[in-house]
This record gives sequence, structure tokens and C-alpha cells, in this order.
Amino acid sequence: MNLLIVAAMHDEIDEFNKHATLIETEPFKLYQYNNHYIVISGIGKTNASAATSYALTKYPIIDHILNIGFAGGTRPYHVGDVVAVNEACYHDVDLTMFGYEKGQIPKSPAVFQSDLSIVSNLTNYAKLYTGDYFMLNLPSEVAVFDMEGAAIFQVADKFNKKSTSIKVISDIIGNHNQLDNYTTFESTNGARIIKDILMKILEV
Repeated sequence: MNLLIVAAMHDEIDEFNKHATLIETEPFKLYQYNNHYIVISGIGKTNASAATSYALTKYPIIDHILNIGFAGGTRPYHVGDVVAVNEACYHDVDLTMFGYEKGQIPKSPAVFQSDLSIVSNLTNYAKLYTGDYFMLNLPSEVAVFDMEGAAIFQVADKFNKKSTSIKVISDIIGNHNQLDNYTTFESTNGARIIKDILMKILEV
């Protein structure tokens, strides 16, 4: 397996990248760890799509994409929980007036399915919703929310690559101290948790 690991922010993956080699700085920071590649995309759907497409085009040896990073979650999740995404779609796309499912991009699946073969040791699974804004309003279903994941799945679908997403809950949506929780988590435990996850996956 030759992984492309996609993270939105340096703060999410800097602990792991201490063990990797920086091989490119523009247009995206790219690292190499053995036969795997790590790209820091930047925040949002466009950045995620561009970075993933760039890496897949430049390194065709890649056969599996792993998106890993922070996400907001609903109860009963807690800050620090590790969640494997089983399916993903957009929460800021609505073309239902043309007969599509809410969150569906034309000529794409209604939901993108995650390849769970590399996360069999995880017990928390959830649907991921992606959109270009930080989710503050409590949604009506148990789920996790980010700003990149579904876009990465969409690129994987176009390139016919396996794709997986793992999210670490950084904040609980709708909590009165949600932003404080996110800021604290980002600056303390987040990158260490992601490093531990990646080391376990890459040891297999």
C-alpha cells in the first residue's frame, strides 16, 4: 500500500511529520515517510481538492488516500474521540430541485463510501458532512463535520483510488465553550493523537 495522507493544517500533523522528510514546499508542503506521502492542503474544499489532485498526478504510485484531521462532533462524542468515517457528503450543497440528494454533486455518488480496511481496530464510526464554514449550530443527527473530507473523497472517486477518513473530535458542536475547546485541543493533544493513529496504521 502506498498512502497519500492529506491533512488540512500543519498543527494537525506536525508531530508525525517530525519522522518524515520534507520533499516539496510549493504549491503545497509535501513530505515522504518510507513509501508514503503526506500533503498539507490548507483549509477548505478547494484547497483539499487541489492538493489531493496535485499529489495523485505527480505521484501515480499512490493507491490509497487517507484524510486525517480534526472535526467537530455532536453528542455522544467527546473531545479527543477518534472516529472512522463510513460515508461522507456535503452539508452546503443542495441541488434537490434537480432531483439530486441533498449534499450530492451531479455525476457523483449521493454519499462517498470510505474504505474501512485500514481502520478495523477503531470502534467509533460516523457519517461525515463537509462544508466551507465552521459548524456552530447543532445539527439534527449524530455526525461529524469538517471543511475538507468529502472533497477529498470526491477527488478519490474521480481518480478511482481507495479512500479513508479518520477524524479526531476537537469540539462538540453547540457547546457554549465550543471555540475554547477547539483552540485548547488544537494546541495540546490533537497532533499527538494523530501521530499515534498514523504510527499504528503504518506499522501494519
